Amino acid sequence: MNSIRNISGILGSQRIKEEYPDYLKDESRYGDGYADSLYFPRNANEVCEILRFANDREIPVTISGGRTGIVGGAIPQGGILISLEYMNRFLGLKEDNSTSWCIASVEAGMLLKDFIRKIEEYTSRYFYPVDPTEDTAQIGGIVATNASGARSFKYGATRRYVQGIKVALASGELLHIQRGGYFAKEDNTLEGPSLIKVPEYQMPLIKNTAGYYAKPGMDLIDLFIGSEGTLGVICEIELELVLKAEGLLTVMAFFPSEEGAIRFVRDARGDFNKDQKQIIDPMSLEYFDSKSLNLLMREGSTSSDIPPIPDNAKAAILFEQEYSEEDLEDIYLGWDELLENYGSSMEETWGGLDERNLERIKKVRHALPETVNSIISNRKREHPEIHKMGTDMAVPNEYLEDMVAFYKKRCQEERLEYVIFGHVGDNHLHVNILPKAPGDMIKAKELYKEFARKVISFGGTVAAEHGIGKVKKDFLKLMYGAEGLREMAEVKRSLDPKSLLNRGNLLFSIACE
Repeated sequence: MNSIRNISGILGSQRIKEEYPDYLKDESRYGDGYADSLYFPRNANEVCEILRFANDREIPVTISGGRTGIVGGAIPQGGILISLEYMNRFLGLKEDNSTSWCIASVEAGMLLKDFIRKIEEYTSRYFYPVDPTEDTAQIGGIVATNASGARSFKYGATRRYVQGIKVALASGELLHIQRGGYFAKEDNTLEGPSLIKVPEYQMPLIKNTAGYYAKPGMDLIDLFIGSEGTLGVICEIELELVLKAEGLLTVMAFFPSEEGAIRFVRDARGDFNKDQKQIIDPMSLEYFDSKSLNLLMREGSTSSDIPPIPDNAKAAILFEQEYSEEDLEDIYLGWDELLENYGSSMEETWGGLDERNLERIKKVRHALPETVNSIISNRKREHPEIHKMGTDMAVPNEYLEDMVAFYKKRCQEERLEYVIFGHVGDNHLHVNILPKAPGDMIKAKELYKEFARKVISFGGTVAAEHGIGKVKKDFLKLMYGAEGLREMAEVKRSLDPKSLLNRGNLLFSIACE
């Protein structure tokens, strides 16, 4: 029997609670967890040793990454807690300039900001395009949740860039999986460490992180990406990089109406004329409704780096586009013409090309959720039971206006304070409800369920980028039905028959009993 005494660790739930309290929570405010032991492996082999030890004794294991998630995925519910923070090495970069091919290898515990810095040290030609808001997230967690961000409109989510992983199974076996190595057969089975039956439910054809990836002929590697640590512990990752453009135009534009801002987005992404070749090619499109702007003006940052918001602004769109010097003027004029069609212009925007302007806009983007969180923190002093209710839902293109109108109508009917902002390019808006009292909290929870049912009726998803974790398990059944949950549970049993990994995440505190 393997011993893990030589692996750095802390024993005792009380000691962990007193000396390492931050390891028992994440950004979800879901509540504090507890663990009987906390280990800090330094490589994949040590992870495997811990998992073999846990498997022999049937001890549940929770994986702790950067703890930046907002669905409670990293919060332990007893057993062993594994922190990957010391597995933070950059393992190298392979580059072939003749084919514009570049792969970076990294351990799972490296922070996103450190990963980006390392790439910049190694190469000036390539960059990693996926941009989750939290740059202190760990790369392993980013892969385990198939994280995305504002630039997913052009570049897609993490899945697109994962070319290889080393993943430790609950049994302690270490797999090295390369993309293109193993595909599902005609009978919808995957050959891995055991025979895996691919679920037959239909996933939304949009940005989505709800449930296990399932598709006819799928690649085995995709089963682990977005599985939220319930199928294995991702230890090392190979990520594809993309060519860097000459420059980046970043602009925040203001509009006299929310409806006009939404139509501007649809026009900018080509919804009205898909065959028309345009110079406009946005990397990201971010939305701020009138209540978001009012909140920033009333209680937002007082930093001199953030200029005053125009008095007539009822909505704002933040957009980015890559450029080369030879086409910059055409790009500028193209955006200016489009803005004028919707009551705005480039002359009335914030932004530009230099680093200082980019930093100012970044501060505005982050100031809004920070302001929302600050308001909720203040209110919790009087009513500890309340918390922010923030949606993570997305719909197909044709339902964007309908969904925005439904969000606004129902929040106003229930007399709840709210703001709407987010990744409008992917029809992925965050509705943040700010309860003032316990009664508001009850109404907000019911409204969240109503939003979920509406989104699903439009063919959308209840989790576009944050995953399911422990917070949103009830919504998986709405999306996939009881049969879909059963199929997911079957996949889980194939790879983790004792249901030890990340208990409580997704559906597995229920479906695997």
